[in-house]
Amino acid sequence: MKTIYSILRNMTLLLLLGACGSNEKQAPQENVPETDGRLLVQREQFNNRGMALGQMEDMELGNTVTASGRIDVPPENKAVVSAYHAGYIKAAPLLVGDQVRAGQVLLTLENPEFVRLQQEYLEIAGQMDFLRSEYERQQVMLEEKISSRKNFLQAESNYRSALATYNGLKKKLELLHLDPAEAEAGNLRATVPVLAPISGSISQVDVGIGMFVSPSDPIMEIVNTDHLHLELMVFEKDLLKIQKGQHINFRIPEATGDLYQGEVYLVGSSLDPETRSIKVHGHLEEDAPANLAVGMFVDAGILTGSKAFKVLPEEAIIKGDNGYFVFHLQEEDEGQLVFRPVAVEIGQSSGGYTAVLNAGDFPEGSRFLTRGGYSLLAGS
Repeated sequence: MKTIYSILRNMTLLLLLGACGSNEKQAPQENVPETDGRLLVQREQFNNRGMALGQMEDMELGNTVTASGRIDVPPENKAVVSAYHAGYIKAAPLLVGDQVRAGQVLLTLENPEFVRLQQEYLEIAGQMDFLRSEYERQQVMLEEKISSRKNFLQAESNYRSALATYNGLKKKLELLHLDPAEAEAGNLRATVPVLAPISGSISQVDVGIGMFVSPSDPIMEIVNTDHLHLELMVFEKDLLKIQKGQHINFRIPEATGDLYQGEVYLVGSSLDPETRSIKVHGHLEEDAPANLAVGMFVDAGILTGSKAFKVLPEEAIIKGDNGYFVFHLQEEDEGQLVFRPVAVEIGQSSGGYTAVLNAGDFPEGSRFLTRGGYSLLAGS
C-alpha cells in the first residue's frame, strides 16, 4: 500500500512543479491534490473527465474451465478421394476452394487395363446364353433320365462359374463408372471418371496431369462446412466438471478477438495417455460467422457452474505494481470528492465485471470510482 501512496504523491509533486515552472500567462493545469494518502477531486474536474461512482453489486459469475482446440467437421463431412483402379491422370480441372456437388466429375483417369476389363466382360457375357441353355438342357435330360448326373453337374458348374465371373466383372465396371450396357454395345473406353463422394469444397489436391496413381494414393480432399463444430481438449483434472449442454465461449486468437458461442454436445470416454486430456465435441451457435475455416485454432472457456459474488466493473479495478486497488470514496460535498486507494483481492471476471474477494473489508453501502480511475492516476 505504501508503494501506491508513494507513486501517487510523486506524480502529484511533479505536476505541481511543472505548473510553477510554466509561463504565468499559460492556463493553469488541472491537478489532483493528495491529503494524508487521500486524493481530492474537484466536482467540476469529476464531471469534465466523465468519472462515475458506483457500489458493489451481487452477481452470479460462471466457473470456467479453459480449453484449447480447433474448428473441425464430422467424419461424414470430410472425404479423401482415391481411385478404385490404378491409372494416369488425364484431366484435373479443379482447384483448391472449388465447390463441388456429390456425383460431380473431379478428374479423369486413363489406363489400357480399363479396355481389357471391358473385353473380358464382353467375352463372358457372350458365353452366358450358351452356358445357361446347356445347364437348363442337362437339367431336363437328367429329369427324363436321358443324360447322366455327371454331365448335369459339369454343365451346372460351368454355368455358375461363368455367372460369378460375369457378375464380378460387371460390378468392377460399375465401380469404375463404366456402363456395362455400352460395353456390350461395343463402345469400349480407355478413360474413367472419378466422382465426388460428397458435396463441399476442395481443400487439398495431391495430383497433376500425367501422374500415375494407385488405389491407395489420395487424390484430393473434400470438406463440407455446413456443420462446423469444436474439437476441444480438456485436461484430466477438469474432466468431471464437463457435462453435455454446458455453454462454451471461444475466440480465434490468430484471426480476431471477437467472442463466439457454442455448447458441449459430446464428452469423450477415454483419456489420451500422453497428454492426459480428453476430447470434447461442441456445436456452434447459429450466429457463428460463416467464414470460419476447418483447422482454425481456438481458445475456449466452458462454463461449468455459477456462484454469487460481490462485483465491481472491471474498469473500477486498477492494476498496480504489487496487486490491484480501487478508489474508495471517503467524503463528498458539492465542491469536491475525496478518495482513498485501497488494495483488493480479485477473483474471476465475466461480462465486464470482476469479483472482489475481500468485499467484507468495506462498510455496507461503500461507493467507489467505477469510471476514470486511470485518468485520475495520470492526473490528466
